Amino acid sequence: MFATRPAFKNPLQLDPQRTLWKTVELIAQWPWFIATVIIDEESGARQSFILSTDKDVGAFLKEPPAPGQFIGLSIVSPPNQSPTRQWHTNSVISIERPTNPEMAHAMPLTFLCQDGTRYGGFPLEVAELGVNDVAEVLRFSREEKSL
Repeated sequence: MFATRPAFKNPLQLDPQRTLWKTVELIAQWPWFIATVIIDEESGARQSFILSTDKDVGAFLKEPPAPGQFIGLSIVSPPNQSPTRQWHTNSVISIERPTNPEMAHAMPLTFLCQDGTRYGGFPLEVAELGVNDVAEVLRFSREEKSL
């Protein structure tokens, strides 16, 4: 979903484990995610990661790429799927799993946003599931939900 080219490599590098890029291309006009982790409680230092799919969010939950507390998730929607017809972010307040096994196979995670909309599937779209159709996996605190 995200791509880059050698010409976009930033000459300044932080360390041998990470590569800085000046430009990253978004290949598909599908929704994607921004996940934020607090890496230092005392200073409040944070790291944010872009994730392509709900499966990437699931992998992030199991093995975060950075130590710390997972404090926020936002869905970034492209103009063709946004109410404003511009790039749009929606803060996730809860990550859930469908309770119906057949539904869980097609949609392993759903995301309840602050506007009350629940999303799921790939590519991500509105999931017509009620509160009794899902089990909460992670709820973000009110103070940290906005990224």
